[in-house]
Amino acid sequence: MNPMQWKIWPRLAAVMGVMLALLMLMSALAMLQMKRMQDQTHEITANWLPSVALVNQLNTNCSDYRVAEIGHVLATQDADMAVKDKQMAKVLGDWEKNRAAYAKLISSPEEQRLYDAFMADWKLYMAAHDKLYALSRKNETDKARAILEGESSKAFDAASDTLDKIIELNTTGANQASDTADGAYATARTVVISALVVVTLVALLMSRLLIRSITVPLQRAVVVADAVADGDLRQTVDAQGGDEAAQLMRALERMRQGLMNTVSRVRAKPNRCPPPAARSPRAMPT
Repeated sequence: MNPMQWKIWPRLAAVMGVMLALLMLMSALAMLQMKRMQDQTHEITANWLPSVALVNQLNTNCSDYRVAEIGHVLATQDADMAVKDKQMAKVLGDWEKNRAAYAKLISSPEEQRLYDAFMADWKLYMAAHDKLYALSRKNETDKARAILEGESSKAFDAASDTLDKIIELNTTGANQASDTADGAYATARTVVISALVVVTLVALLMSRLLIRSITVPLQRAVVVADAVADGDLRQTVDAQGGDEAAQLMRALERMRQGLMNTVSRVRAKPNRCPPPAARSPRAMPT
């Protein structure tokens, strides 16, 4: 059955249902893109940026430890060495805290590879530190400086270079996540605008069809009613469908046919009153 011949309330319900479905689809698409933006924003704020901050702090800890180590080698008094010992112990505690926090944020095989390389370099550095520290405690400064400027310096530089690579990796990841979020925003805007245009066009088209499906039969009904009111019973009514307008048209058709039948019966009955010529003349008064 043609939907335009449904009763009025199902047509109204169908139009509203289609519009509601389109609006829900548009909302779902917008929510999907917003979820993508949220995911990328969370990735930036919960992973990339904290990783960069922690690795920078880790790099600072390494540098502070190196400075305290050099000061220990150059110190000749036990009191000065004790001060450097405290400094190194504190820095090493901060270093371990930052290292543990950063290790939880590693999110890719490449980042894990760089972290493992850094830990290997740091292990070599600490092995060299143990050697020069023992020599420094004995005030064997020349031997301690030889290690400080040799294998210790090489291991420290390698560890620092690896930390720089980790920082670069996380910075690149943050930039890529930001670009992805921008792309998701642009896509969401395009989707919402496109969906809004489609919904508007569909709403206008369906509203026009709905209005015409109601008004056109009513206009025909008005024409038939006016003709009947003017005494013209020749107008025929073509009622299609089962909606209220079609019911009205069929009612008008029944009324028209009923009036035509009444007129036909009246015209078919013989005239019971004789013509004037056939009447008996009344007696004239004398």
